[in-house]
Amino acid sequence: MYFLFENSIKSIKSNIRMNIIIVLTLFVAYQFFFLVCCYIEDGLLGLSMFEMKNISQSILYESQTNSDNDIISSKDIKKFLNRYDFIQDYTFIQYNTYSDVISQDILSYYLIDENYTDFFKFPIIEGRYFTKEELKGGDNVCIIGEGYQKQTGLNIDDVVYIGDTKLEIIGVMKYIPNFNINLIPYSTSLSTTNSIIQGYRIAAELTSLEYMNQINWNELGLFGTVITADKYYSDAKNNLFERGFIIIILAIVVLIYALINLINIQISKLEQQKKKFGIEIALGATYKQIFIQFFYECFILVIVSILLVFLTEPIVSEKIENIINHYFGSFTFICMLLVSVISSFIISIVLLLKFKNMNITEIIKEV
Repeated sequence: MYFLFENSIKSIKSNIRMNIIIVLTLFVAYQFFFLVCCYIEDGLLGLSMFEMKNISQSILYESQTNSDNDIISSKDIKKFLNRYDFIQDYTFIQYNTYSDVISQDILSYYLIDENYTDFFKFPIIEGRYFTKEELKGGDNVCIIGEGYQKQTGLNIDDVVYIGDTKLEIIGVMKYIPNFNINLIPYSTSLSTTNSIIQGYRIAAELTSLEYMNQINWNELGLFGTVITADKYYSDAKNNLFERGFIIIILAIVVLIYALINLINIQISKLEQQKKKFGIEIALGATYKQIFIQFFYECFILVIVSILLVFLTEPIVSEKIENIINHYFGSFTFICMLLVSVISSFIISIVLLLKFKNMNITEIIKEV
C-alpha cells in the first residue's frame, strides 16, 4: 500500500501545475460547500433551542399584556400556574426592548426564571450559565448573545447597562448572530423607564394535552395563542428547511460541477499517463491496485483543498459574518470529511472504468 501511495505522490509532483489548478478549482467549490454546511449547522444549533423537555406533553403560550407597562411579577405567575393540578412543571419569560436615550441603541432582553433550561437551551459558547442562586436571588448578571458581542466587542466580566442597572457579563450564548438578545434573571431589579414589554412566554408540561385549553390565561391579564411543543418545534424545523433548501441545492450543484471538471482533468491526465499504467498492468499490477493509486492521488488533492478551506475559515468568517449565519462545528467537519472520501471514490471509479475501456495491448505496443 505504501508503494502505491508513493507512486501517487510522484504522479502529483510530475504534474504539479495541473494539480495546482485542480486544488484551486476544488478549493472554490469546497469553500462554498463548507459555508453551506456551517449554515446548516448553525440552523440545527438554533433548532435545538425549540425542542422543549418532554415535547409530547408540553405547551407554549405566546402572549402580551393589555398595557406595555403592566408588569406581572414572578410570584403572581407561579401562584396562577400552581392552581392547576395538571401542570407538572413550567417556566416563564418576559421579553422586553430597551432603548438607550443617549445612543438610541435598542436592546432586547429576556427575563427568565430558574426553570428556563429545563424547557429551552441556548448553547453557551463562552463563560457559563446562571447558577440557581443567581436566578433566585436576582443577581445583577447577564448572558449576552453572540450577535450583541460581535457588535459591541464586549466579553466575559465586562458590563452591560440597562438604564441605571449595571449587569456583569458571565456568558455568551450561540444565537442568531444579528439578533441582540440577552438573558437576565427574572427577579433582577432593573431601574429603567425606557423598556417596553414585548410580551410573555410561558412553557408548561401537562399531565395530558387534553387540558391545554382549560387554562384561563385572561385571569393572569394575558392574551395570546397557546400551541403544543410539538407544533412549536415542527414550525421551527419547517422554517429552517424552507430557508436552507435553495442554498443546499445550489451547493450540491456547485460541488457536482466542480467534480465533473475534476474528472475531465483527471481523464486528460490519464491519457497522458496511460503508458505508465499499461506497463504496471504488464508487470503484474491488478486493477484493484490501479484503483487504489487513483484514489490516493484524488484523495490527496481533495484533502489539500479542504485543508485550505479550514485554514482560511477565520478570514472568510470575518468577511461574511453580516451576510450569512454560520457555525463551524463537528457536523461541518464530518460532512467535509465524508465529501472528501466520497468525491475521491467516485472520481477513482470513473478513472478506473475509463482505463479498463482502453486497449491495454495497444498501449503496451506503443511503449
